[in-house]
Amino acid sequence: MNLKNFVCTAAIVAAFAVTTTAALSPARLSEINQQVSAAKTPEAPALVTKLVAGAAKEDKEATALAAFIATFHKSPATLTTSLTAAIHAAPTATEKLVEVALSLAPESALTVVRTAVDANPEQTAAIRAVAGKAEPSKVAMFDREIASASATRRAVGGRSAVGAAFGGGTVDVTPLPEGPAPTQVYAQPGSDPRRAP
Repeated sequence: MNLKNFVCTAAIVAAFAVTTTAALSPARLSEINQQVSAAKTPEAPALVTKLVAGAAKEDKEATALAAFIATFHKSPATLTTSLTAAIHAAPTATEKLVEVALSLAPESALTVVRTAVDANPEQTAAIRAVAGKAEPSKVAMFDREIASASATRRAVGGRSAVGAAFGGGTVDVTPLPEGPAPTQVYAQPGSDPRRAP
């Protein structure tokens, strides 16, 4: 195990000490970390889903936490996709996943709350409670974000919506069906009429 894998495994163990009593063995944590380290970043959500699906029933929550932490440490850019995949794969771990995500990325608290509510709307009250406990000064912002997520779900017929801001000053929103997180992201350059080809 190289130093980077050791540090990530140590971070997973530390996060477990705070969030769960059902710990995985150090060997299993190291195995999860090694699989995540070997994967390409765009494959992170699919790998989280695969790792949780392959875990024993009693280890699904802990595996979801370990896989999410490992993917976040490998690439913080996977925060939303890996969190969504972990929540879909182990919905009973939603509160613990939100707690861990907020501790790993406090600057992205609103994104964490919105992602979790979109992924598991049945747990909205619990998500709000966990977020409010972790970031009490942001409760009003969390309430607005949760209201926005609920309104978006109603507006797009119960689907999750992903928004992305682009350099041309536009915002494109694409409704996605409920279910596992997408494993591939495809992008196509748009046209900006103000720019010459």
